[in-house]
Amino acid sequence: MQIKLINTSLIVVPEGYVTVRHRKNTCEAIRITGVMAPVFVKQEGERYYVLVDGYERLMCAKELGWQEVPAVVVESSTPLLSFALNYVRGQYSGVDVLTFVWQFLQQYDRSTVAKILGRSYDTIRKYQDAYERMLALNLSKDDWQRLRTDGIGVKKLIQCAFDSHDREEFISCIYGEKRRPKGKTITPETIRKAIALEKNEELKSAVDIVETFGPQNAQKAVELYMLLQKELCPKLKDVMHCLPSITYNILAQYCGHE
Repeated sequence: MQIKLINTSLIVVPEGYVTVRHRKNTCEAIRITGVMAPVFVKQEGERYYVLVDGYERLMCAKELGWQEVPAVVVESSTPLLSFALNYVRGQYSGVDVLTFVWQFLQQYDRSTVAKILGRSYDTIRKYQDAYERMLALNLSKDDWQRLRTDGIGVKKLIQCAFDSHDREEFISCIYGEKRRPKGKTITPETIRKAIALEKNEELKSAVDIVETFGPQNAQKAVELYMLLQKELCPKLKDVMHCLPSITYNILAQYCGHE
């Protein structure tokens, strides 16, 4: 399936076309993100195209002053919604997936979209909620384009959308950038501790583990370590005959047994 840019003046809305209510939030989302799901058209002669689907998106593009819109040329017999959503399946960019699903949801009901995409109803709702949270974070058009170009996946976008309260937190979550703490006073003593930390390789490694796996997972790992040290290690030799040798050797090394 290929997308081509077609001049809006060459797309004709046929008589009897059933239009949907022109929703301003769709136009605003397209304006903010600069991303629009393709319209679907049929070739009409050598020059013009007849609109098959995407009236609302086409009207938004015209309102926003776009001279061209992304479009897919289809045959008249094409089962349109299936075709459109199969196109979404092929997107490598999470931004495109969330954007296109959200825009299709402005026209089709969630159950239909979920069925054709092969996703659960709750998953499609999560896509919709995540996209709307991203819109509320006031990302710039450059931010949206960067996310598309970098091919950030859907799972990462959803996670960061729900974990972030503002644009800075979101970008930090996506790219792992460290942010300056807001509203906190950094004392000389704190700086001295930070310098000492940089010199302590063991503590630096511990901090890296916490940042990699998250505070909660790191805490659970510590609790598991303490439990094993307390309950398993003292009894390891007593149960060694029940364990495969490779498992025993790993546990013995872990518990500090020779």
